[in-house]
Amino acid sequence: MCVGYTDGGELVFIGYDRVYLDGYEYEITVAPDQFDTLRAALGGQPGADVVDLVCAHVDVIMARGERSWLEDRGIECGFVSY
Repeated sequence: MCVGYTDGGELVFIGYDRVYLDGYEYEITVAPDQFDTLRAALGGQPGADVVDLVCAHVDVIMARGERSWLEDRGIECGFVSY
């Protein structure tokens, strides 16, 4: 899994799932208007860098799966697979 920002400022998780459908690549995006909710879910301060927060909590997030973890906390996200 890789995490960063898109050119448009969205948070993006890029990964490869080997378990389902004989493996597929995916991108999960979180729009900037969801960053405050994400920061709060990760115990971060207002204005904290969300990539840094995600990286600091990667074990907890990945134990559930990025998309499921986000949705469980009411954080809207986009999903694309290919």
